[in-house]
Amino acid sequence: MNLSQHATVDQLKEMIAGCNDDDFSHIVWVDTKGEVHVTPLSIDTTPAEWTEVHKEQLRFRMQTLQHGCGFVGPDAANDDRWMTRLFNSLTGLWEKGAEGYRDYL
Repeated sequence: MNLSQHATVDQLKEMIAGCNDDDFSHIVWVDTKGEVHVTPLSIDTTPAEWTEVHKEQLRFRMQTLQHGCGFVGPDAANDDRWMTRLFNSLTGLWEKGAEGYRDYL
């Protein structure tokens, strides 16, 4: 899903549905070209450490989605309210030229 190429909420739903909420927290982030990523966060890495490692390709990232809270996976993808909220946050931040960490959705 690329925010500069007519992204849709259905594309986001597909990405979120493919994630496993049981084992890992996830970072939703956008690279410098507008590509959206949902990346599992290793249990031995903090979000700040992850950000430091990926800073060259990172345009912005959202707050970490904690595992076991239902933010990713098939159930989350079927929650239209959650998907619309996340999609609107991503597209709005991209359009505003946001950079770095964003702690709200």
